[in-house]
Amino acid sequence: MSATPLSHGLTLREPATRWQEALPIGNGTLGALVYGHIAEELMVWNHDAHWLRSAKPKLNDVSDQLPQLRTRLAMGDFAGARDHWTDSTQAPFGIDPYQPAFALEWKQTTGAPFTRYRRHLDFERSEARVEWSDDHGPYRRTAFISQPDQVGVLHLDAPAGITPTIRLRLLAHESAAQQSMGANEDADSRSRALKWETHLEPTSIFYYGSNEVTHADGTATSSCSAALHVLAPAGRVSIEGDTLMIEGASHVTVLVMATTNESRDLAWNSLSQSLTTLPDYAELRHRHLTRQTEISNRTSLRIGPRETPPADVAVIQTEAADGHVPLTWIPTLHDFGRYLLIASSWPGDFPRSGWPSNLQGLWNGDYAPAWSSDIHNDVNIQMNYWPALTGALPETLLPFFDYFEHFVEDYRHNARQLYGCRGILLPISQSTHGIARPTLWNNWTAGAAWIAQHFYDYYLYTGDRDFLRDRAVPFMREAAIFYEDFCTIDETGRARFSPSLSPENTPLNSPEPHIIACTDATMDVIVTRELLTHLLSACRELDCYHDHWPRWQTLLDALPPYEIAPDGQFREWLDAGSIDNPHHRHISHLYAVYPGWEINETTPKLAAACIRSLEERLGAGLGDQTGWSLAAQSATWARLGQGDRALHCLEMLARFCVGPNGFTYHNNWFAQGPTMFWGHGNPPPFQIEANFGLTAAVQEMLLQSRPDVIKLLPALPAQWTEGEFRGWNTRVGVKIDLKWSDNGMIWSGKLMATRAISFTLIPPPNSSRSSQVITLPVGQTVSIKEKQ
Repeated sequence: MSATPLSHGLTLREPATRWQEALPIGNGTLGALVYGHIAEELMVWNHDAHWLRSAKPKLNDVSDQLPQLRTRLAMGDFAGARDHWTDSTQAPFGIDPYQPAFALEWKQTTGAPFTRYRRHLDFERSEARVEWSDDHGPYRRTAFISQPDQVGVLHLDAPAGITPTIRLRLLAHESAAQQSMGANEDADSRSRALKWETHLEPTSIFYYGSNEVTHADGTATSSCSAALHVLAPAGRVSIEGDTLMIEGASHVTVLVMATTNESRDLAWNSLSQSLTTLPDYAELRHRHLTRQTEISNRTSLRIGPRETPPADVAVIQTEAADGHVPLTWIPTLHDFGRYLLIASSWPGDFPRSGWPSNLQGLWNGDYAPAWSSDIHNDVNIQMNYWPALTGALPETLLPFFDYFEHFVEDYRHNARQLYGCRGILLPISQSTHGIARPTLWNNWTAGAAWIAQHFYDYYLYTGDRDFLRDRAVPFMREAAIFYEDFCTIDETGRARFSPSLSPENTPLNSPEPHIIACTDATMDVIVTRELLTHLLSACRELDCYHDHWPRWQTLLDALPPYEIAPDGQFREWLDAGSIDNPHHRHISHLYAVYPGWEINETTPKLAAACIRSLEERLGAGLGDQTGWSLAAQSATWARLGQGDRALHCLEMLARFCVGPNGFTYHNNWFAQGPTMFWGHGNPPPFQIEANFGLTAAVQEMLLQSRPDVIKLLPALPAQWTEGEFRGWNTRVGVKIDLKWSDNGMIWSGKLMATRAISFTLIPPPNSSRSSQVITLPVGQTVSIKEKQ
């Protein structure tokens, strides 16, 4: 055992004091947060399906009001348009919140004062370790959650001859709620309503917790069952009240399983059978590591010299706070984001593969988490999955696809009831159902088209024609049919979007603040153009839906061109009466740069306008930024070839919005600015999308692709003088390894075709090589470098 920091993970010198600072582990379905205490350890557990569920609300038919709404917007009556949706349901309703499942309390006797304390999060092995020493020798507690065996495992190794006494309890997690989003009172009421019980057997503890909370709009319920089993072959296990006592064993293994929304007795019987048939610790860990290391080692990234030593997180964050972000920190956070995606979205069981990663991934310790820890469809859920495909993790998207397909009927209902349209309309946020809420956010119609991009991207990266035919095209078709009905054509032959919304911004000249209702947001045009282009390409590839092609092409041809404002910015609204507002965190109008790719090196005037818009966002509106917006802007800067500016955004994110355990926060977690101010006494919430957005931004700085183009080192920052990546994927269907030095002037790479393909390879900007067309048959590997 060594106190040396991990080279592929996080090393901290202090335990967590709250769940947001704990070390996250997970297998996509079951998650846990390890505090890392020696004497009184606490682990908060989560299950991806544990939501406080209300009955599905009713959505009234208000589609006959659409003409009146459009008239109000055309007349500039934005306040009237804002209030249009207030009667669209029987009663207002909230989003069902994600819930903590239970907690495991581990109390352990200690002898002499400890030394050499460390807690480690090992990305490659997907395990958390707590290590310390005393006069007797070294101690280690290892925790992981096995994907092959669907079980949480906690194992103690103590010095030979030492027999610590251990007290184990399963209990409801009673952490203080976040003081944010007005959540405290709500959290207290939900906590008080929670009923829980435990049952003990000689080597096992069973837990059942249920919650029933009555609100003005109905009753919400949830339940969770868990079981714990102890393996202590050389020790004695006894029952003391609600606690298991373990004595006389220096090696102890604790196994944990959980399920949700089942009857207590049925769940306990099932969990007991599963736990008692598992193999021993050595075999469990072997199977876990075999699976995990294969996933983790599909790719690798190094930035800087090979001999650069790893550092403790405390040292890194001290340097970052002083204005110098160590070279190793951004690639470490890149790897952390990839680790979190594996841990929070590996396929499980809803209804086929598990719930997608939510606003907090898989981890939550509050009964009323900020924004209910929901699925936010206007950038957040998409950002969670931006790094998946380049990072060789296509499986993590399966829960994402299953989730949105599962609610298609709800989305059809929204489209019919709100607008009288066919097709699908996604709400801006949701959790346990897909019904739209009675809010002004229903003016936003771009959700389905944005989600559809991930379906098509999955096909581009994997080449899976069955997926394209059976899943991508059906979802894209539903989204396109909505726009067939929703869009109107004006007297000039141009398609119009009314109502419209640019998340979550308001024109600078809006008559009232926070009136998010307008016409012709540029984003709506972008995503509709992308959707129809991809759908027509897919249907031609599959030779299907011929009768729809003329309608889709007609609408595509009618979409208006983008506009550049007099000050050179890329306009956020095409409505002549709306003035761009740079004081905002969202940059949805730049979607055509990233995550789309319509604006690129072939459209230099539009690209220059987008650069001007980004400059305004960070200049006029730096105090309006958040952790996730800095990540999104970094990826967009990268697409525009601005590597130093992309890195600047990531370094601001790392300095101001990254907590002690690497988790990212909505805004500056210690309220020192920049970023949005959250208010005294209200700590900003942990939100995971910036973790994933940072990972994606690093990828975009080093490798970019479109269906027929690959760009090497397109936005390499000056500080990243050397490095390498391995195993990254592209939309072309080519897997790439690349190594560079001398700021990209010297480079070499290996390209392996996963399907027969022809594409244009654009070398690094500092290269003396020219772009070239490369044709590869499936399975062929070719080496390429600066000088042939």
